[in-house]
Amino acid sequence: MTLSFNSVKSEAAEILSEIQARSFDQNSEQAWSAAAIADLLHSPGTAAVVVLDDSDPAGFLLSRRAGPEAEILSVCVLPAYRRKAIGHQVIRHFQAEAKRIGIREIFLEVAEYNNAALALYGKNNFEIVGRRRHYYGNRGERKQDALIMKYRVK
Repeated sequence: MTLSFNSVKSEAAEILSEIQARSFDQNSEQAWSAAAIADLLHSPGTAAVVVLDDSDPAGFLLSRRAGPEAEILSVCVLPAYRRKAIGHQVIRHFQAEAKRIGIREIFLEVAEYNNAALALYGKNNFEIVGRRRHYYGNRGERKQDALIMKYRVK
């Protein structure tokens, strides 16, 4: 496996949407349309990095910058590429880029019962700093709290 990290713009919205849809449960409200992703990528400070295995997309990280802070909006890894440290590597890549451009803190939100994501973010030195009650959940499901996590760029 040879990974590369490529910055992409709104023209990649369709592939990002497809990766995200394949990364989440099909009934999930977490998957965004290509139009929603394109709109995000047109907004100031928003950027995406696609992880390629050779030339095949394996995942992506979508973020937004505001002054000295950044927020990870979404990290997706296709099921076939999971448990190969791709999520870890794309977050480390983002952390290094954040340091290079002067970001001091990176925030994200994660569902409280998403143990795989919590382990990934913990491994990358994110700490829980807050909670949003009843933030995640599909219609008719019990809502889950979102944990707010922060990484202090060193």
